[in-house]
Amino acid sequence: MNVLTNSISVRFGTLRYDSHATAVAADLALLPGVNAVAVSLPPQVRVTAGPGDDAVLRLNNGEGSATVLTGTVRQVRRGPRLTQVIAADCGAALAAARPAQSYRDMIPGRVIQAIAGDLGVDAISLLPGLDPMPIYVADQRRTAAQHVARLAELGGGFAHVDAQGTVRAAPWPFLPPLRALLQGREVIDYVAGAGSGGVDVAFAGASPAAAGADPRAFAQTVDPVAAGADDPAPAMEWQARPALRSPLAVSVAARAASAARVARQARMEATCWLLPDLRPSDVIEVQGLADGVSGGPWMLTHVVHDLRRTTGGVTRIRGMSAASPGLMGDALGGLA
Repeated sequence: MNVLTNSISVRFGTLRYDSHATAVAADLALLPGVNAVAVSLPPQVRVTAGPGDDAVLRLNNGEGSATVLTGTVRQVRRGPRLTQVIAADCGAALAAARPAQSYRDMIPGRVIQAIAGDLGVDAISLLPGLDPMPIYVADQRRTAAQHVARLAELGGGFAHVDAQGTVRAAPWPFLPPLRALLQGREVIDYVAGAGSGGVDVAFAGASPAAAGADPRAFAQTVDPVAAGADDPAPAMEWQARPALRSPLAVSVAARAASAARVARQARMEATCWLLPDLRPSDVIEVQGLADGVSGGPWMLTHVVHDLRRTTGGVTRIRGMSAASPGLMGDALGGLA
């Protein structure tokens, strides 16, 4: 019988530790959340790295290894029983910065790249970008991470940091799953259900322009631009999005936000044996479940890898429905 052995490989600064770590906890989330890891080492192990030094963590579950985090050391804690190194990716730099900058005639994805670039962070956007925003003010009431998440929403999607430390913005993935997990093999415990999604949401812009490139886009209008949304009501909430200055931009953002709100009504939580390659934004399904238990597809929104030398490793995941908007109603009915 083959026994799978979990292993940890981590580099802090110029030193690499392939067999020293006694425990690792990695917490991964979509932006504006910050991906962070805490690595425990015996106190006798030499650790010369300090805040700002490079950090790379790889985990291996015995079937394959994957990079979990590429970032920098944030803190080194020392005690008589252990040395603990805490590291985070570029999401920490985005969360610590409060930009004060205006951007003109740019689509949301391009503004994301500009904000990230000002902090020395690489960013890739797959958002559709159908209509430029005449102006976007990145004011200091929000962190750079919060601005990136808001801009991804305005572009009809979400943002996250990948394993190589690059910010990625993409549309909501109402797509077939890219990976299947099997109950009883990868999956130890699993629960899925549906709840109330609350009121529907519509976005309201404020401009008489027909498109973002229209010179009138800088003008304000008394009538909100709601792209045909129903009037405000107990079951319909209007939210101001002044950066959106055309019906097209409002419609794209509002449709995506509405679909994502419906998707969040169906949620999943699972505990798996260590799966180091799972990350937020991955689309999965779970097979081998009993009749009546939905297996997805699910988009992962939160992933925790917990590995201890004495007990082995597990991966805890949370996700929301990734079913296409047209099928989501049927899925929610089945879950209920």
